Amino acid sequence: MPLWFVDQITSAKSLNKDRFLDTMEVHWNNWAAIKLSPTEIDSWKNMVKLVYTSNIRTMTSFGDPRTWAEITVHKVLFRGEFFQSRYAALAQIKFPDANLNEWEPNKNGPTDHPSFVKNKYIRQILLSRELEQAKELAKRPWSCELEDHRSKRFCSEAPSSITEAAVEPGSVTRGTTPLISNPEDITKVFGGLESQLASVRKAAEENTKIHQQAIDALQKQHQKDIDRLQKEHQEDLKKHRKYTHDTIAFIRENHRKDTEAAKKIHEEKLSTLRATYEGAISTSDKALQEGMTALQGARLEISKLNKDKN
Repeated sequence: MPLWFVDQITSAKSLNKDRFLDTMEVHWNNWAAIKLSPTEIDSWKNMVKLVYTSNIRTMTSFGDPRTWAEITVHKVLFRGEFFQSRYAALAQIKFPDANLNEWEPNKNGPTDHPSFVKNKYIRQILLSRELEQAKELAKRPWSCELEDHRSKRFCSEAPSSITEAAVEPGSVTRGTTPLISNPEDITKVFGGLESQLASVRKAAEENTKIHQQAIDALQKQHQKDIDRLQKEHQEDLKKHRKYTHDTIAFIRENHRKDTEAAKKIHEEKLSTLRATYEGAISTSDKALQEGMTALQGARLEISKLNKDKN
């Protein structure tokens, strides 16, 4: 069955929603249930529900793609148009390392689809963003100082040379006495320094040991957090898979009930219309029979009168 029905008279397109559900379910079972994050899974469910409950005909019915699930729906519904569109350019900018021609999330980019190579929108979007960045840069002051010192002079106003103070010869003289004149003072200074350094080394070793213990404790706690998050993520994936499966089953069941109800109403209308026409036909047949009987009686009467005259 085709994905789109086209009216032969008006050329209007209508989506085969059952075929759409089947296609999305195949992708879900093949890769989406395993590869997508919880946020992407929520987007997947919302997009499937939106398409099924709306009258989608063109890509303009959607907003700019922000998730891989939205990109997948675009490719399922409008694969021939998507890679030439503005939406594909925005999707490539959103996922710069991805090959949009592949169904699963990946980092095999850039996109190698032949139509995307000629996509004119991606250059326009990138150019407009570069122009916006250039405008923002143009608003900044051209100053020699940082942004926090905008009150400083501009580069063009800075002096071309720096005046150095002249130092007269003989103005700087050597001291007449050494800094430490007594050798015993040297022993006292360095002896005290050695004891201080020993205490510093001991404190540094203890701090290093404590620091390493703290790092080990943090690493263990970090690993526990990772294990806990992985377990929660697996449980969330199971819940999302079951929920998505139940959602599709619920949509199918509602569609089946609506179809059966519409079929029943249609059959009741046909039955009523058939009974009405059958009654009208029966009445018409009865009137025709009575008319023919009356006509035959009139002919007999006329024939009898003619015989009596003769």
